Amino acid sequence: MVEDFLGIGQTGGLNPDQIEVGVLRKRPHLRDQILETLAADAAAGDAAQFQLASGKEGCVDVDGAKIVDDNCSPFQRHVRMSQPMAQGGRLAAAEKSGQDDEGKGVGAHDAGRLPFAGIAPTLAQMYRLLALFFIVGVLSGLVGMTPALAAESTLGLGAKQMVVCLADNSSSSEGTLQLFHRDASGQWQADGAPWPVMFARGGLAWGRGINPPQPGPQKMTGDHRNPAGLFKIGFVMGYTPTLPAGAKGWPYHQVTDRDAWIDDPKLSQFPYNHLYTLPPGAPFPDWWAKEYMHLGDFAYEYLVLIEHNYDNPIPEAGNEIFFHVRRGEHYRTAGCTTMKLEDLEYLVKWLEPDSNAMVAELTRADYARFWQEWHLPPPQK
Repeated sequence: MVEDFLGIGQTGGLNPDQIEVGVLRKRPHLRDQILETLAADAAAGDAAQFQLASGKEGCVDVDGAKIVDDNCSPFQRHVRMSQPMAQGGRLAAAEKSGQDDEGKGVGAHDAGRLPFAGIAPTLAQMYRLLALFFIVGVLSGLVGMTPALAAESTLGLGAKQMVVCLADNSSSSEGTLQLFHRDASGQWQADGAPWPVMFARGGLAWGRGINPPQPGPQKMTGDHRNPAGLFKIGFVMGYTPTLPAGAKGWPYHQVTDRDAWIDDPKLSQFPYNHLYTLPPGAPFPDWWAKEYMHLGDFAYEYLVLIEHNYDNPIPEAGNEIFFHVRRGEHYRTAGCTTMKLEDLEYLVKWLEPDSNAMVAELTRADYARFWQEWHLPPPQK
């Protein structure tokens, strides 16, 4: 672990007389202080000059330095580096050390020291500079990784089921859909041959899913484009009391006259691009006529939610993206992906709870670029 390598320990309190600049306040986070201390160590050995964020220069005895926060309290031994960084302004500083609880001097120099101390100074400085670059990579790549970036690095790795929708190019309104599952060894296996689907009349543009943002046209409200990218599959809605016979228990909601899908950003009291069910006995509000879900429409017999712009939605990025029944063999949509009723029912029956099922909707060229990085099924011949 990074914290074990740095070996941060406990020491005595701050002695302002032993360091010219005292606690170096307003440091952005612990990583920067570690790197400055290492840089100082590499540059001058026992003592060094280094530039502070404020533009002042301070002299630090690196051999006796330790890392403290802005309240002059030492960080605990083996504390995770991400913890001080996330403490909303807990500021780091280098200070000349006293003795720790066991009577042993522990400090930032000891924390960053590699087994080169006995080597001639010039060679040692070279090795320490190499160590500095290594620490930069470790702290930037591991410690500095936000939860969102960490999630991006896994993408489809946690999915046990994957729906792959492919378009010939970004202006295509027709394409194919194929189902895949992971076998016991974690390899993707196809569940049957692909079947035809319809996309929007404007083709595809990058949506807001779980993949990293991509350059190029972005899905916008009213643009009549399908969102491209990798998305989680949400719950199913339909008119029947239950899912079709043979379904495995995927989350389901029966649509009634008290259901609405919120796509008006002015209704800020409700989550945008989410289902809203009017409580029993509550009167229909004035806005209901524009938001209620239609009943008796054969194309909406089942709606499988594609979670585009669903988490932390923004109004201008589009809404109401589903798999549903097509209105005609070549009838283009406003942004959904449509298919024959029997194909949609097969998809609904195929979905398994706890499979973390996802849909990858891409052009064939983009799929060829991203399938390995996003942990998707290999392109089919």
